[in-house]
Amino acid sequence: MKVLVETGSRLHLGFYLFMDNNRAFGGLGVGINKPGFRLIVEPGRDLVVVNKTDVPIEPVIRNAAERLGFHGFRVTVESAIPRHAGLGSTTQLMLGLGMPLLKLQGVKRVNVYRLGLMLGRGFVSGIGTGVFKHGGLVIDAGRPIINGEVKPPKRIEDYPVLIGRYRFPRNCLFIVVIPERIRGLSEGEETPILAKPWKPPRSLQYKAYRALHTLIIPGVISGNCRLIGEGVKLIQEYTGEYFSHKQGGLWCCREAEEIIEILRGEKGVYGYGQSSWGPAIYGLISKRDKPGFILSRVKEKILEAGINADVFLAETLNRGARVKIYPD
Repeated sequence: MKVLVETGSRLHLGFYLFMDNNRAFGGLGVGINKPGFRLIVEPGRDLVVVNKTDVPIEPVIRNAAERLGFHGFRVTVESAIPRHAGLGSTTQLMLGLGMPLLKLQGVKRVNVYRLGLMLGRGFVSGIGTGVFKHGGLVIDAGRPIINGEVKPPKRIEDYPVLIGRYRFPRNCLFIVVIPERIRGLSEGEETPILAKPWKPPRSLQYKAYRALHTLIIPGVISGNCRLIGEGVKLIQEYTGEYFSHKQGGLWCCREAEEIIEILRGEKGVYGYGQSSWGPAIYGLISKRDKPGFILSRVKEKILEAGINADVFLAETLNRGARVKIYPD
């Protein structure tokens, strides 16, 4: 028996809730079809990792195995999400590995949120778990603040819950730009920053609420890429403002700033942002606006700016991860 798992990535679209009513970091994100993990998991006497990619993911696999108490299996990694790029690789990999391991143990119905709890997910966000399970646009309620701190969830009731899930319009695409040789923050680096949220100006919090409820959600429901893009752009700028004293500005680095300026000035790009701590940057476009031409123009301008980056089009993924069992 072996189990095949295929995941996409998640783009973090920002936070609509920074700190209010004893909750912090309510966020939203969307599933995209690439890059993604493709794993084949089989029983074995020992833990064997066959990594056919150049992404260093063995420590994450061993961490997941240790947390679940499974040490006799073989996992073949045929494709992978880059590490520390802002695309949610850790959550997608750990859930993508944990799911087949439980299946190999005879568990027929896996509660993804309980699995996430076992794997140490959900400290700040439930977006990665929501994208793994559902795909589409997911919105979570954030985390409770206890004695001024956000702490790792210990019970399933503590796990960040989804308060909204919508099918993302298929006519909307993302240009994804991943600058080379730049890494975002690891979980160990972001934990002390996010453990103690700070209260934003009331006006900033209100504007973030407003962008979500008057632009993004109506745009998603109506299939209006321009409306979604306007909301994403605003929420991204508000999120950057909130974290600016932690990351040195609205965006993670000089390269991100230059790429954002390129996207901002390109006709047909309706919104833009930085996924999580970056360095992945994205722009929202419509299939109706010659996406191939827009992509080539963006690539050309990024090259002219002297930035080496992987630049590609990604479609939204309105389904969760695929898990297929192949009996012997």
